[in-house]
Amino acid sequence: TVTEPFGMKTVFDLVKIKQRVYPVGRLDKNSEGLLFVTNDGDLAHKLLHPSYGVKKKYLVCLNVNVNPADIIKLKKGMVIENRPVTVEELVQTKPNEILVTIHEGRKHIIRLIFKELGYIVTKLVRLEFGPIKLGNLKVGTWRYLTNSEVELLLKEVNSSKKQ
Repeated sequence: TVTEPFGMKTVFDLVKIKQRVYPVGRLDKNSEGLLFVTNDGDLAHKLLHPSYGVKKKYLVCLNVNVNPADIIKLKKGMVIENRPVTVEELVQTKPNEILVTIHEGRKHIIRLIFKELGYIVTKLVRLEFGPIKLGNLKVGTWRYLTNSEVELLLKEVNSSKKQ
């Protein structure tokens, strides 16, 4: 978040930039991973707006092993808060761990999907946002995007808008 009325850290407590920037996406206080900021408000809007369908990949660790029947439900799509959610890709990496790729950016959507199936998410890490990958960046650290990464983001939103 940009502002926090309860005294917790904001994205700008970690990223000290004098220029006006916009966060792209959000991570709740119990999540970690890729989050970036940009000084291009139009780009931020396009990356976040569902009509552009920008993919986000998450590592999801659960309190118990995943039931194979639930993998089938996830692949078929679900309705969360009266709106459909489509999972683009699912890869089970461990009995209680799944890589999930979605286009959605709704608040807590990953946690809500798994709650609907009866699981508790014990760890959630955003690994990718569009063409940008977290890589080995440590928690609480940041870096500038490279020019080629910025070009990839621009290409992503300029070629992916759904009609």
